[in-house]
Amino acid sequence: MISPRLKALLLSGLVFPGLGQLVCGRRRTGALLVLLASGGFFLFLLAAASQATKVAARLEPLVAAGRRVDLAMLLEALPGPGAAIAAIGLLLFCAAWVAGVLHALTLTSR
Repeated sequence: MISPRLKALLLSGLVFPGLGQLVCGRRRTGALLVLLASGGFFLFLLAAASQATKVAARLEPLVAAGRRVDLAMLLEALPGPGAAIAAIGLLLFCAAWVAGVLHALTLTSR
């Protein structure tokens, strides 16, 4: 039989942050970690999709004119604040993930 600590560690570390805590009965902690991770992931996806759309709109005329697009052009086409928002979302997700794993390591069997 798998101990609650190992189960929480595996679920939070490999499946989704907070899931191990939810399964092991730590509902508040699990719900908080799931909400933080989900919010961070959603923020990251939303900002990344917005960035991709803006970059595609800026580069479309160049591609239509037959010009080659290189890395320098891609970096020039990146709008500023969207990348920061994506980074914040990714940081929030990673923080929830690390917190879930560290919390799972401190769990004792009930």
